[in-house]
Amino acid sequence: MTDNNGQARAQQSGSGTWLASIPGYRDEHFTCTPLDFVSNRQDVYIQVGGPTGGTSELRFILRFPVSIAHKTLFFGQSGAPQPPGLALIRGGDVTNYASRPDEGHITVEHFNLEAGSFRASGNFSFADHESGRLHQVVFDIDLTELQIVV
Repeated sequence: MTDNNGQARAQQSGSGTWLASIPGYRDEHFTCTPLDFVSNRQDVYIQVGGPTGGTSELRFILRFPVSIAHKTLFFGQSGAPQPPGLALIRGGDVTNYASRPDEGHITVEHFNLEAGSFRASGNFSFADHESGRLHQVVFDIDLTELQIVV
């Protein structure tokens, strides 16, 4: 398996989708698949990627503790994970966007470490460096086949 730059990379872990809607940003609707869905039994790390047209790819990254509550958590509040990270990859160039640390939420509908499954939805905001616009991302996550690494 290779990435967008033709570089060899380890086989992806996990299956499922991360659907994202970003009004006013590129294609606006993105279907991403897992590149990494792993846990060390303390934290869970998710990295997903999906095409944006041509050779570009949009990636989302989310990290949370395995003890995450099955409820709505507001980013920036105690006990909530950080909002997802977001990057646009074009050829060999990577543009990382800064998520607003205190805007949005995640509603954890289901997480089971042993079964390796996670479902959540929510939203967060990021600033687009190129246009100067603030965008809101609305997302739905449904992933299975979590890989435990120790």
